[in-house]
Amino acid sequence: MTHVLPDLARERQREMLADAVALRDGRRAAMHGRVTRRLQRLERLQTRRGHQAAQLRAELERLESAG
Repeated sequence: MTHVLPDLARERQREMLADAVALRDGRRAAMHGRVTRRLQRLERLQTRRGHQAAQLRAELERLESAG
């Protein structure tokens, strides 16, 4: 019986380490997803604002040329 306890303790330690690795990997994947979505949102916003700025420049040029 005494030889079984160290084996059980080693097995439990392996399980705890595996759980910790799985938790870390899950958190990393979730963070990656959040950062990816945020980056995509910011890129869309920049594109939209760039398009709006181009429209305003064109309108300004039209107004200046008419005056």
